[in-house]
Amino acid sequence: MSEVRLVVQDENGAKWGDFHGSTASRVVAALSAEPETIEELAVALQRFENNGTRLLSRGLNHGFRDDPWDAGIVMIDLPGRLLVNQSSYDEFQHSSSVSYHNGSSATRLQINYHLPLDWSIHPSIEQWPTHLESRSLRRTALDRKPREFIYGDAMLDFFVERCFRSEALRKHVELKDPGNTYEICKQFHIEWLMTNQPALGETSPRSYMLASLETIDADIWSRQEQWSLTGECPLPLAVNSFAHKHANLGSQEYFIYQYMIEFILECCVVRLPSFLKRPAPSWDFVAERKKIRKQVDDWMLQPLDDFRGRTPRQLIDLERRRIPMTLTRQETIIDCDCPLCNLMADMPGPSFWSLDGSGLPFEYAFSTFTSESEWESFGFDGSFESFPMSADVQIRLGSGIPGGGSALTATKVAPNSALMSLVSVGFSLSDLLSKIEDVDPSRHLIQTLNRHFDNVRAVVLEYGDNLSLVKPSIDQFEECLQDVKDAHPNLSVDCEEVSFMLAALLEFAH
Repeated sequence: MSEVRLVVQDENGAKWGDFHGSTASRVVAALSAEPETIEELAVALQRFENNGTRLLSRGLNHGFRDDPWDAGIVMIDLPGRLLVNQSSYDEFQHSSSVSYHNGSSATRLQINYHLPLDWSIHPSIEQWPTHLESRSLRRTALDRKPREFIYGDAMLDFFVERCFRSEALRKHVELKDPGNTYEICKQFHIEWLMTNQPALGETSPRSYMLASLETIDADIWSRQEQWSLTGECPLPLAVNSFAHKHANLGSQEYFIYQYMIEFILECCVVRLPSFLKRPAPSWDFVAERKKIRKQVDDWMLQPLDDFRGRTPRQLIDLERRRIPMTLTRQETIIDCDCPLCNLMADMPGPSFWSLDGSGLPFEYAFSTFTSESEWESFGFDGSFESFPMSADVQIRLGSGIPGGGSALTATKVAPNSALMSLVSVGFSLSDLLSKIEDVDPSRHLIQTLNRHFDNVRAVVLEYGDNLSLVKPSIDQFEECLQDVKDAHPNLSVDCEEVSFMLAALLEFAH
């Protein structure tokens, strides 16, 4: 009872074949690439099975069958986002993992996947007819062309009209009052994000953009993890694929979109004085929109320091193709005294980076929280008195730069359990060192703690999970931590956190 009948259907018809249940599981995992046709599904299977394209192409027969075989039947309707699993081999969920197949046999390498939330999973073939209604609803949503709308003329017209007709904005621009100018423009930004639009099915641009954030971010993380484990960049989406053409937004594009709107507002503010010199009857909003469109198009193709010298367009396309963004070894070392920087530089495999939106304002509208109650539960009460407002104006109108200061976060996926524990030690030690800086002007303690961490790191990187030699280095590390606690009792909790992580690492030595 290890084979199942696999039925796959797209707009052009259906195909079926009998496969080992593990193959069907990897086919389901391939749905995370959002294939729309059977051919795209075959390509997506390459993520989880070497020679998967050939396997699926040769193993499927033309036609539709709904009679189970051996362990049962798995039925997939790609345009309707419907998965029926009436089998005893596997239970499918939106988030799970499958063993990678190297072309000869299944390996012990587990690859995580995350299906888009609009996929319906049912245990009975009686639910199969529902794919017709699901197809219709999805086709209606796609026909609205939401991506074109949020970047299109309607968006630019909104900001041109708001900025050039606003008496309050004109007043503060003439007074050269950047604070109030910024606040007025920020409210225009919020209004656009939060206003329901017929072209988006009566949802707001913000709601549309956030709807797919978790799914795409999870898929990018899965690709990072797979790259680290296999040593090869997983197959990206083809530029001519349906999923690339109709891609929703992940967090990287969401943040870039906010920076783009800030840039649009900058352009409007800069152009406002010359625009207002003309008599009102001669105001040409269409001409202004075209001029600003040209500026935005140029900005999208401009390499930016905050984006590691890449253009906004390049970063958006990388995310749409589900390609993780990587760092060179030199780029990971931002601070030579940072244990995490040095660990990431020494670890095998690539380092990854992403935008974290740190330059955006604190208001709920700019966050990635899906509800205000969730946002407020993290301590944001709407007053912002407890936050340094200088951070709120990091994106300054007229700066010409999206974000001020660092808008990046770097990550590393550890390829084994010992390295994962070592990363945890690095995080805890980084927190401790940031506090020691205030009481150790000579940096002697910082250098000593870093030296002990280097010794532990060297053993782990050389021997992996075989850590019989790490205990002496950890014992010396612990003695140094005790010296810190004795000299600075206020740092005891932070030292104990590092000790806790070292103890977890030591577990692998036994």
